[in-house]
Amino acid sequence: MNRPSKLSLNLSNQNQELLEIPEYYDKERDRVSQLFCYNNRLSQFTETRFTFLTHLCCSENELTSLDALSFMEHLRILECDKNRLTSLDHLPPHLETLRCCRNRLTSLDHLPSTLRDLVCYENQITSLDRLPDSGLRFVNCSRNQLTSLDCVPVSLHELNCNENQITSLDNLPSELHILSCIGNRLTSLNRIPDSLQVLYCEKNPLVYEFAPTLKNIREYCCSQEMNPFFFMK
Repeated sequence: MNRPSKLSLNLSNQNQELLEIPEYYDKERDRVSQLFCYNNRLSQFTETRFTFLTHLCCSENELTSLDALSFMEHLRILECDKNRLTSLDHLPPHLETLRCCRNRLTSLDHLPSTLRDLVCYENQITSLDRLPDSGLRFVNCSRNQLTSLDCVPVSLHELNCNENQITSLDNLPSELHILSCIGNRLTSLNRIPDSLQVLYCEKNPLVYEFAPTLKNIREYCCSQEMNPFFFMK
């Protein structure tokens, strides 16, 4: 029987404080492409043996840093939700998906240009002015401390920025399909792109002199009870 070319190592749900790598996987380290170690008690991640990882999931631990990421040049997917991270400054250069929800991040200033999906809700982020300017398709930055989103990439197709303190969204990309901006401080949405198909904007103090054109809208919710204006189609 042929050996699989790639290996997946699952060390999740084992109450470990330090990763205990089985001998077989240690010997075959160059073939390990996926490492799952979520829901342990890890306070640090210093594992540098698996340099050919493409997917790392270390969510639900007690991590305060992920400096070992600088050794993982092949990493494409990183999931590090529900830790104690305050920064992510050593992200791999070819990362495509980043999930870093429910941490203590205040900024994300060093994102790789290859990033396609960013999920960073429930942090303490005050600015996202350095998002990759091409290729990024999906952003969920809800429940942070954002007051503006002035540098939204032109490639973005879906944006969820619920429950921040955003006062305007005047620079939305022309190809945006889905926008959810519930629970902000928006007073107008007059620059909605024609490409938009789904819009949720409840719990904003929206006031309009006229309704914006919504040529392709399929689904929307702008509650009359929460907003002075709601869309009529």
